[in-house]
Amino acid sequence: MIRDHIFRGKKSVISFTRNLIQLSNNKIRQNAKQIISNTTDFDAKQNGSRSKVVEDRTEVTTIHPYPIAGREEQQYQTSRQQQEPFS
Repeated sequence: MIRDHIFRGKKSVISFTRNLIQLSNNKIRQNAKQIISNTTDFDAKQNGSRSKVVEDRTEVTTIHPYPIAGREEQQYQTSRQQQEPFS
């Protein structure tokens, strides 16, 4: 009986954490779309046209529960290529 309560507690903590990550990812996407929309509207007003972008090309980095291996190495190589002078 006590084991059942402990097991349910662990499951509820895990599901709570997953739900929290999902909510934060949704909020990040929503904020990014709002920023892109505001920027697009501002650019359209600056250019004298009032057209809106129909196609949504939002690409957002979200919080992932597990780290992605190799990302640091890839960023290092990219920054190193940008710093090297042309020969």
